[in-house]
Amino acid sequence: MEDEEKIGFGFTALVCLLLSGCAKQESAQEIMARVEAQSAQNEAVQTLELDGKMSMEAQGMTLDFPLSGVIQTQPLSTVGEPAIYFEMGTTFLGQAMTFSFFVQDQTFYSDIMGERSIEPFVSSDSENNETQSIASMFQKFSVEKTSEGYRLSYQADNFAELQGMLESLIEETGNEETLNNLRDQWKDIDDSVALEACTLNYDISKEYQMTRGELNLAISTLEEEIPTRISFTLTLMISTDKPMTQPDLSGWHL
Repeated sequence: MEDEEKIGFGFTALVCLLLSGCAKQESAQEIMARVEAQSAQNEAVQTLELDGKMSMEAQGMTLDFPLSGVIQTQPLSTVGEPAIYFEMGTTFLGQAMTFSFFVQDQTFYSDIMGERSIEPFVSSDSENNETQSIASMFQKFSVEKTSEGYRLSYQADNFAELQGMLESLIEETGNEETLNNLRDQWKDIDDSVALEACTLNYDISKEYQMTRGELNLAISTLEEEIPTRISFTLTLMISTDKPMTQPDLSGWHL
């Protein structure tokens, strides 16, 4: 009887193992489609906080530029029109450099190191009523299950692979002009620039909310026989629990 119980237990364990192995793993595209659907239903402000740096190495010298910023978007269903806030800052040789862009009341405002401009912002009904799908961009991302949800990862070993991923994103928007410009600009890039590293990672919660992102990019080039290396490291913290930034326009003037 004891041997039969062991056999029965072993058979049950084997069945469970086989069934779990047959469980369908969601693809990165399917996960991102759920993220988009969740975002479309979510009435919360989407906030992306950026933190990282850019480094330039040439002739034995290295310059580091710290990067920090925030990007916010407010649901169209809440305000009836695009509401966007973007701010990025860095320092160079001790001097602060800031860049701000925001859309409010159908007006586009920009402030680039104190140089201000104001332009009308006209959005079409399709922009207001349709969410552009970015799921196709993730067709080459791998998926890893984590205790919090999922981690989507991508690695490009050369510019051709990176171009293919970017093209899939642009093709989804239907913007042929941007697609052709990308192809023209990158046609001969491998002859003069080497892609040393390119990795993208995104963390997705079990509720299909994007919570974190990482970008690591390094390129090297030979300009006038001077080897130069440029690298970016950037971390995104993504949340829906912060209020929309309302810029003070009382002192705004050109």
